[in-house]
Amino acid sequence: MFLIIAKNEFENENIRLPDLLLPLYPCCNTSANIMGTSLLLSIKDFLLNDKFLLYVNEAYRDNYPNDDDPFLNPVQAKECILKKLPKSVWQFGSCDPLRDDIVRLLGKISKIKELE
Repeated sequence: MFLIIAKNEFENENIRLPDLLLPLYPCCNTSANIMGTSLLLSIKDFLLNDKFLLYVNEAYRDNYPNDDDPFLNPVQAKECILKKLPKSVWQFGSCDPLRDDIVRLLGKISKIKELE
């Protein structure tokens, strides 16, 4: 979604955005520099334990060094991108190890949308 918005915003593309965004248990931060307390839930989690999350994170990042890239870490997305997001329904669990990053991103989006 961020790529479509960026292409429309910065490369003068005219790609239609979807009417609704439905992120299901999204990963909104792959940076090791920002860690939420919900990540501690992964220490004893059966499915998403800390070792598995580290493995997946490293495989996804593929040693990509730039933590400020919003395509890699949506919590780092600029206001001009976030304000163009379509209506959204976010799905995540109360015991989701990635919950804090999702809530952090939703907080940023809420503040931006309130100012419009």
